[in-house]
Amino acid sequence: MLPVSGASLAQEMPQIIPPGKHNLKDNQTQLSQDSPCRLQRTLRKPAEIQGVGFFTGADVSMTLLPADENHGIVFQRTDLKNSPLIPATIEYTVERHRRTAIANGDASVEPTEHLLAALYGLQVDNCLVQLNAPELPGCDGSAQAFVDAILQSD
Repeated sequence: MLPVSGASLAQEMPQIIPPGKHNLKDNQTQLSQDSPCRLQRTLRKPAEIQGVGFFTGADVSMTLLPADENHGIVFQRTDLKNSPLIPATIEYTVERHRRTAIANGDASVEPTEHLLAALYGLQVDNCLVQLNAPELPGCDGSAQAFVDAILQSD
């Protein structure tokens, strides 16, 4: 069962993470004062995903790294000078047709929706996403490869 406070809430929450080993770690800080039900969560260890980008056809390497409390989900373009950071927040969204994109200056990342859905669904609040291209690996077009990589453990 996921760590929550309050017996009634714990009994009502579905178990969305398989029992046994997984690659998730709770931080010591609550998600927010408005949401005192669970602690923030990050990864226990890095997770790597490689694939081909849907739009450029380029080989893409992406590494999901554990991050400190209150870091949030932040993308880092390691292929660009100074490896710019792009927080995955509404302030950094840019308009694209039929996909979700974020940008900080000239650095952009797209499509982000499947990875963000995987992180959100697994309740990962803090993660540094390093990638060497302007787009994420397409994998099979779903979030499944991202979920598998996040849950993967020794």
